[in-house]
Formats: sequence, C-alpha cells, structure tokens
Amino acid sequence: MADQTSMHARTLAQWLDQPVHTLKARWRLLLAPAMAALVINLTMVLLGQLSGSAISTPGSIPGAGEFLLLFVVGLVLVPGMWALSEIIVTAGLVEVEETGGATMRGVLKRTFAVHVLTATAMRFLVHAAMIVVSMLTCGLGIFAWLFVLMYLPLVLPAAMREGLGGVAAVRRSMQLTWWRPTSGGPSTGSADRVVVAYHVVVGLAYALSALPSLPTAVWSGLTVWGLVVDGSFDPMSLESGALQAQLTPPIWLVVPVQAVTSTMGLLGSFYGAQLFLDLHRDLVDGRDGADFDRALDQLQEASVGG
Repeated sequence: MADQTSMHARTLAQWLDQPVHTLKARWRLLLAPAMAALVINLTMVLLGQLSGSAISTPGSIPGAGEFLLLFVVGLVLVPGMWALSEIIVTAGLVEVEETGGATMRGVLKRTFAVHVLTATAMRFLVHAAMIVVSMLTCGLGIFAWLFVLMYLPLVLPAAMREGLGGVAAVRRSMQLTWWRPTSGGPSTGSADRVVVAYHVVVGLAYALSALPSLPTAVWSGLTVWGLVVDGSFDPMSLESGALQAQLTPPIWLVVPVQAVTSTMGLLGSFYGAQLFLDLHRDLVDGRDGADFDRALDQLQEASVGG
C-alpha cells in the first residue's frame, strides 16, 4: 500500500483476485446455472463431433448437403449455444447477487428476457460487421475489430443489471469502458482493466482447456509411434485423411476428456463473467458518483492539496 496514492485504490492484482473469493463463497448457490451451462457445453461438443462425422469419406470434398450442415452447425447452432451458455452463467451470478439464491426458474427468466436477447443479438451483429470489414480489407480490418472489442464486454452486465437491450446495451458498455476515473491511478482505469481482463480470461481458457486434453494428445502420440515402429505408417495417409481416422481416440477416452474439458472451461466462464460484472459495478459507481471510497479519496486529496 506504500506505493499507492490512495488508501482505497485497488491494484489490478486485487481486482483480478476478487472474483475467485466471490465464486468460492457462492459456489453452492450456483450449482443450478452451472449444470445448465455444462449441459449446453457438452451438447456443443456433441454437435461438433456429429457434424464432423457427417463427412462420408475422410479427405473427400464435402457435398452441398454436407456444406450446409457444417454451415448451420458451425455458424448458427454452436455460436448460439455458446451465447446461451454465457447468458446463463451471467444470469446465475446476477440472480445470486440480487436474491441470495439461483433457482432455474429465476435464471431462465433472466436468460430469456427480451432486453437480454436483443442486447446479445446486437453484440453479435457488431462482431459480424467487423468480420465482413476484415474480409473486405484482406485482414486489415481485424485491427478495427480488436479496437471495437475493447468496448463490448459490459453488454451483458448492462442488460442484466440495468435492463437495457439492443443498441442501448451496446452504447452503455461503450460509455462505461470509455470513461476513465480522474483519481486512483492507472490501475483503476477502465481501458486498462478491459485489456488485462481479456488477456487473463483468454489465457485462463486456453490453460484450462489444454490440461484435460493431455490424455487425447498422449493417445495420438502413442498411436503414431506404434505405426512407425511396426512399419505400417503410410505417408499417403496424410493426404487421404485415413490417418486422422486412426488417430481418433476411443469413445471411452473421448467422453471423459470432453466432460472434464467442458467442466474446466465452465470454471473459466464463471470467472470471466464475474470479472466483468465487478468491472461494471466499479465503473457504474465511479461514473455515477456512488463510489464512496472514491469520494473519500477525493476529499483526502483536496485536504492534502489545501
């Protein structure tokens, strides 16, 4: 605390650590939304595997019907279910926060509220527009996409807590993340925390999803080694896609790995949702003048300056 100009200022490390304590204190109350989100995540995995197995011959060019199936699953169903899982996680956290418990009825009521769905749809439209811009500019538009991404993480918190939907939720998220406190140091700046939050959440998601996948990687490695040792490895199988069929783990290994992977990913989802909910609360309190700690800091600075 010696290097802080304010007794109430929080460092980035303290802010990143707070969701862990919040989730540890409330995990028993979050079992219902967690189970619902887990089922959705496992369904997404199953849809991905089924769409992949719909390709009749490994290495062959998919037909029109197979392309349509992959398009619907990859660009409609899976993103839609991912968004539904994110909404349920956020709804569960807000339900516990406001009512002290999370029943499925309450969570689903928040999840399928019209303003929440329209806010989510508008956020996806913004992402879709950025994808089109990136394609039209041969990839250069991705820099604009990354810039816009910094101002969208509070769309769901604004919809859940403030009842905003559609364009209003997107505008509110941009207003909050654009605002920068006048005191408390750079560690409390909204832009700083959004950038750090994205790095932490993405890194956490990669780490949590990679650990349970180790058994599958070991299985594939041992399979390739066995093919090389007994002389049955055929380089042509790389082009035909037959090697991929040989490297596919058995169902008794795939199911537990996917279940653990989905569970670990769910932990990351809850952490990220709570992190952005905390950011939303801090920015709303600071921007709208309800942050008493910040008010005390300003009085302290005024007294020292006087």
